[in-house]
Amino acid sequence: MNSKQNFLKARPIRRLRNRPPRRPPQAHILVGAPELYPDLVNLNAIPSILNLLAHDNTDITVDVVQLLQDLTDPDVFEDNEESDEPARVLVDELVENNVLELLVQNLQRLNDSDPDEMAAVYSTLTTVENLVEVKLAVAEMVCERTKLLKWLLGKIKVREFDFWVVRLGFF
Repeated sequence: MNSKQNFLKARPIRRLRNRPPRRPPQAHILVGAPELYPDLVNLNAIPSILNLLAHDNTDITVDVVQLLQDLTDPDVFEDNEESDEPARVLVDELVENNVLELLVQNLQRLNDSDPDEMAAVYSTLTTVENLVEVKLAVAEMVCERTKLLKWLLGKIKVREFDFWVVRLGFF
């Protein structure tokens, strides 16, 4: 076999290697059907979803955080006129599987200069807010179990101007 035949034979493999990966089935379909949340919990899907928060590829973690924000969106629960039981079932399962700790750990590795990762920061904080809205006890858990407050305080930047305004008594 000559080199041209080897090249032609390897060409489909190269094409496959360079092709972008196929998108997995979208879990966002569940967002519009909160009545299916108990089934999601019963199928033990929550631990699998949360495991993706520790994935090395931050693009995947960004998508997972967005999914969690959408799943916990209070507007979705308000549309469910039957009851708020699916919301409580989902939030209980998320908290039981350490979603708070995982979200905060993920926050610590996100890059402030990347717009997608900054969107994930916003989605993470919104998700925590959504969890608290469904179950008030989550607010206490955030303070006790996570380093979210420490992370937030670390993000507050004192500008030199503010220092001098306070120092000179203008404030």
